[in-house]
Parts: sequence; C-alpha cells; structure tokens
Amino acid sequence: MTPKQLTDGYWRAYRSFYRWGAIIRGARGQETVSATTRHLLYAGGWKKFEPLWDTVIKARRVSAMLPLLERTLDAIGNADVLVRPRERDQPRPKPRIA
Repeated sequence: MTPKQLTDGYWRAYRSFYRWGAIIRGARGQETVSATTRHLLYAGGWKKFEPLWDTVIKARRVSAMLPLLERTLDAIGNADVLVRPRERDQPRPKPRIA
C-alpha cells in the first residue's frame, strides 16, 4: 500500500464515520436516553468543532479542555465515557468512614 492509498483510505473512513447518518445510527445503539444524547453531543460536537479541537491539539492544550468536556458530558449523564472500559467495569471502592 502506498502512502497516498493509506491517506486516501483514512480520509474516506473518516468522512464515513462522521457522517450525520453514522452518528445517529451510533446514538440509536445506546442503551439509555442519556447515553444516546451524550453520544450525539460528543460525536456531533467533535464533527462541528473540529477546527477548534485541531487548534487545541496542536497547541498541546487538550488537558486544559478536559474539565470542560467532562462537565459537558456530565450535564447529560455519567461521564464514565471518559474512563477506560476496564476501569469502568471494576467495582468502585466504598468510602471509608472513620
């Protein structure tokens, strides 16, 4: 595979993944209304605000934007989407009361 074929394939897959139809199809596969809404906002937001995210990534300021992203996701449900699946599936320790 040539570098051009690889690049062309990447952009073809990218366009397919971020089509509104694909985003809506992915949202419909969620189990709850909250998860569906979160999926639509996250994927749709990424699509519509991509120039902003490109700038944030190039400026190496992603960690500064994480609290905003977490608050946005948390406003419509649990922000567990930001936790790695293995960690999300682990039982959370009970708080110790002294």
